[in-house]
Amino acid sequence: MQLLDRTGAAECIEVKSSASRLVCHFGSASLMARLEVRKFDICLRRFNSGTQRAEASAMRLFKIVLMIAWGLVQSDAQETSLRTMRAFSPAHPVNTVAAGIVVVEVEQDRSTRALDTRILFGDSPFLPAALTALARWRFQNPSGVPKSRTSVTFLFRSPAMFPMKIGTGPIQPWSAARDSSALPQEIIDPGYPPGSTVSGAVILEVQLDAAGHVADVQTISGIESLTEKAATAVESWRFSPATISGRAVPSTAVVVISFVLPM
Repeated sequence: MQLLDRTGAAECIEVKSSASRLVCHFGSASLMARLEVRKFDICLRRFNSGTQRAEASAMRLFKIVLMIAWGLVQSDAQETSLRTMRAFSPAHPVNTVAAGIVVVEVEQDRSTRALDTRILFGDSPFLPAALTALARWRFQNPSGVPKSRTSVTFLFRSPAMFPMKIGTGPIQPWSAARDSSALPQEIIDPGYPPGSTVSGAVILEVQLDAAGHVADVQTISGIESLTEKAATAVESWRFSPATISGRAVPSTAVVVISFVLPM
């Protein structure tokens, strides 16, 4: 019985030893598993960190591209037309019963202030009257623009009451190879306001988009009973757009409408 007990004890000791090895084996495996999980977690964090840095870099690049694109848009939208600083009304030719149109383009060099005047449309007796008045005008170049230009259109109304379309045919730029101002292609005579008893000229600054559409009309010099009638008519005018390096751009044109009393 003792032998049996000893044998049983020996077997028990062997079983316990095997169990300990098994536990140790499973413990080592658990530790290894935890280590592998830890490694995976570190790799995942590194991957996420790298992904976040890549996303941040991509976002910074996107912002830079967006700023460049916005700068180009702003550059396209920059006003490059001459600004009228001082303007004088023309003397309406006497004893004229027909309407007269004069279209000129003026270009000024920023450094020398030299003004180049180009006659695009017009004839006597209206052309001399327009040029005489224009010689006293003063212009200013926008900041940073070495050469600027604008068109000035003179409409000498006939002594008629009612509005009408004035036919001129296409107004062509001075040269197709040069930058050009916006030019009127469809001119509407505003008519004479009922109830008004004055004569004189209304001078308007017309802001145009890159398609040549009238975006806004501002008064440079006005006459109370005539200005609104003139501005409303000019809003319906059609222009060919200004161009720079062959590309259409927003611009500003000047329109002078000379009113006489109806007959």
